[in-house]
Amino acid sequence: MRQSSRWWNCPSRGVPQPSRSCCPLTTRLSGFANYYVRALLRLGIRDVTAGFKIWRSSALEAIDVASVRSNGYSFQVEMNYRTVRRGLKIVELPIHFAERREGESKMNVRVQLESALVPFLLRGRAR
Repeated sequence: MRQSSRWWNCPSRGVPQPSRSCCPLTTRLSGFANYYVRALLRLGIRDVTAGFKIWRSSALEAIDVASVRSNGYSFQVEMNYRTVRRGLKIVELPIHFAERREGESKMNVRVQLESALVPFLLRGRAR
């Protein structure tokens, strides 16, 4: 890995050569969510809701992680947004993404509404 205090690594479903073993509906919904956020916020990354990340402590300090108020998927979006706005570099790496075998999705109506609203709020704050 390149030594720098200005970036983080993000294993991603959206970069070339990832592999998937999940249902087509999940893949389509995830793809639409990523398209929606990328179109609104122009982050320059493919998988805006990826949750497995490797952060440098200096990057977390730079984006003031303690002040992030979003939850769930929108938390990931807000973290990416703050990272890009502060000029930090994001590196996405291909991963294998498998459908869950146990448990249930946390994607309830409240999470869906927050995920749809937060990109607009972030965009509005930037103006």
